[in-house]
Amino acid sequence: MPRETAQEQGRVGARTAQRWLEATTFVELPWNSYKNEAQCEVECLDDSVKVFDLAGYFLHDDRTPVAVEVKNVTTDAHLRDKYHEFLAVAYSSTARRSVKSRVDDKRQFMWVSWHPFGPISRWTQLESVEEIECALKEYEHLLNGHRIDPAILRLVSDRIWVLTFNPKQERLSLDAEELAKVLTALPRKRTTL
Repeated sequence: MPRETAQEQGRVGARTAQRWLEATTFVELPWNSYKNEAQCEVECLDDSVKVFDLAGYFLHDDRTPVAVEVKNVTTDAHLRDKYHEFLAVAYSSTARRSVKSRVDDKRQFMWVSWHPFGPISRWTQLESVEEIECALKEYEHLLNGHRIDPAILRLVSDRIWVLTFNPKQERLSLDAEELAKVLTALPRKRTTL
């Protein structure tokens, strides 16, 4: 697939995932990597900077941050590898904040793909400590010599979301006008309106 086509497919995927997730009324994603790259960045233990497709926060009192990786694809080609990189980045960036700044922002990490990936028999284990450890073996450089911390592994495991999007789900979501009306009535958003 030509790079321009893939990038446009990524842009469309990010916009679609943003609309879909915001229509849940539980999350707000004001930043995307195409317009606000710096807001979508996380720093890893090896001092590298990784960019997620979307960034924002949950709409409750503590405004927990969320980083969203979107894969608008029609096959599962390489999705498992990309997912493992996502897991390794989630761990490494969480560990960096714990090790270097000693501040835990409680960031959640969402993976949204248009296609499931295998092996399907492990689907229920994709958020597990074991899956994150496996990913860290593949992307060991993101540890920068640090040992894997079991407490951080458990923390990250609890903060991973794996979502599979089907375009028909948009038909079940609130549209922008409906969402605006609903959000004014919900206490989740009141403090930002």
